[in-house]
Amino acid sequence: VGGALARPAFKRAKRVLDYTDVGGVPLLGVNGVVLVGHGRSNAKAIKNGIGGALRAAEGGMLEAITSRLSQMPL
Repeated sequence: VGGALARPAFKRAKRVLDYTDVGGVPLLGVNGVVLVGHGRSNAKAIKNGIGGALRAAEGGMLEAITSRLSQMPL
């Protein structure tokens, strides 16, 4: 019974955590925009990863992270 009640929540979580929708995550510590994808990425994941890298570069992700880190007390 509990599994049947939790099923909708698991389906939502699967959609949110699907690596093919995200495409990649930023690799920090590199002086540039680098996204790392899953080793089993399919065409959809690669396309979404390229789109994410483009949005990160055009949106100033590197500059925003650098600025925030420079404001943090040591």
